[in-house]
Amino acid sequence: MENSFRLRQRLAESLRLQGAIMSPAVEDAFRTVPRHAFVPNTPMESAYADQVVRLKEDEGVLISSMSQPGMIAQMLEQLRLQPAQRVLEIGTGSGYTAALLAAIVGPQGFVTTVDLEADLTQHAQSRFDELHYRNVQAIAGDGTFGYSANAPYDRILLTVCAADIEAAWWNQLNSQGIIVLPLSLKGAQKSIAFQRTGDTLQSASMVDCGFVTARGHAKREEARRIAMSPEVYLFFESGLEVDLPAIARRLLDEPLKTLHPGRRPAAGTIDAAALLWIGTHDQRFCRIDARGEGASRLPSLFAQWYTRSSAGLVLNDSIALLDTHVAALGNTYVVINQYGPDLSLGERMLELFDEWENRGRPGRHGMTIHAVRNRLGTKPVVQKTQLVMDAGETTFLIDLL
Repeated sequence: MENSFRLRQRLAESLRLQGAIMSPAVEDAFRTVPRHAFVPNTPMESAYADQVVRLKEDEGVLISSMSQPGMIAQMLEQLRLQPAQRVLEIGTGSGYTAALLAAIVGPQGFVTTVDLEADLTQHAQSRFDELHYRNVQAIAGDGTFGYSANAPYDRILLTVCAADIEAAWWNQLNSQGIIVLPLSLKGAQKSIAFQRTGDTLQSASMVDCGFVTARGHAKREEARRIAMSPEVYLFFESGLEVDLPAIARRLLDEPLKTLHPGRRPAAGTIDAAALLWIGTHDQRFCRIDARGEGASRLPSLFAQWYTRSSAGLVLNDSIALLDTHVAALGNTYVVINQYGPDLSLGERMLELFDEWENRGRPGRHGMTIHAVRNRLGTKPVVQKTQLVMDAGETTFLIDLL
């Protein structure tokens, strides 16, 4: 078995060659911080593999993990950290990412990391103490509210997926600060670095990602487990009328109706832009995640980590979902699967998908996002070409390129 030093150097070098690590400061942190020390029950080779390490589940639902090193490296680069900065991390997990942050900002900087799970923060703090990281503090609490005692912060990093930029994060980020968070974009996730100017934030970079969803008060959508075998989770807007037992029965037991809309782009081109287009034009938008034996019979646009995911529209006892279909000659096309009696859901999906295509598939060259803090009695000025997501505390104005 190789020793930890060699495994650490190999991981850092691999991430550098992949382009995940780009700066000397991030590279030095990966070469220095012992990842295995934060997951003592994981074999050392697995600890230094470029993969996720599961940490904690609640009734079979994953609620915490140690993120993939490559993903951590990209998010650290997005932060553009400088020595002596003050950083807030939301989602402590094992504590490894906080230790990397502490190594980068150095002894004149300080890192505060917050997690709902007290046992995780206790474990992380004990690792910090043992490894002599004196410039980091782990706090048990709801990260929705940040941690005002150590504010303001030059940087805020979320390692859980959020649908909004919460009031406390706005309040605790300094006027020229950067917040990096996995943002839920109607079925897809992007790790987005936002640069602040006053009450506005402008996206500076974004990276595809897949994180567990924020819990606590930051929860913005209903997430229901509707089946056990396979495990199927349905995510939809709070307040939407959905007959969960009927949806589960239709997905798993009843025949579906497949709409073949003719010429479709290859499955690999169905990205956040198409889902964002559908989701911002219809409040019945939903997504499903499925895993375990039997999950392969359910629609899937994305296979991330251990989960198959798709997205569509849902209402009452009917649901329509995007799926892929392999046609003659091996070409893969997108189709729409309709479950239940309300065929208008599938027809509406097809209408929106056609509109996105007919407009030149906006978003295929990326997107920029302008985030505006909502104030009582004021509304942001929206351009005709922008998509709008009003998340509650924040309105996101999205330009598809």
